[in-house]
Amino acid sequence: MKKINNCKYIIILGFILIAFVIVLSVNKVIIETEVFGQSNSNTKTQTNQNLDENNEMLGVGVDGGLIKAFQIAFDDFKMESKIESEKKQIVNYTIGLSYGIGYYKIQFSPKRKADEKPVFGGSTSLGKFVVYKIDNQFQIIEKKFIR
Repeated sequence: MKKINNCKYIIILGFILIAFVIVLSVNKVIIETEVFGQSNSNTKTQTNQNLDENNEMLGVGVDGGLIKAFQIAFDDFKMESKIESEKKQIVNYTIGLSYGIGYYKIQFSPKRKADEKPVFGGSTSLGKFVVYKIDNQFQIIEKKFIR
């Protein structure tokens, strides 16, 4: 009897984890659409709700340290020999900016063409997925190519 109850808990836990992953996936798409005004493709989805009274796009304030870390990462990105020159166009990427204790994280997430199938991480025909970790002294401490 106890073994059956343990199986039930494992099955319930599995369903909860699956639901959690689905919620995270949906929220990622919503956040990309709301924050960046577009999905991970070149098709624009901006609406009037993102405009202020002067019909200007609402801005976002970004910490200067994040901008400096982005500059360091982007300079390296442009010189990276593992990325073909045609895949280095910044307009073909959604840039993620975040930070933790003692570091900044800069993520180059490539967009995809409208007819291109979605992929989890990795490359698209427009670019390569790269994540940089920059320390507080603005030195690259880690660079990862995702697939």
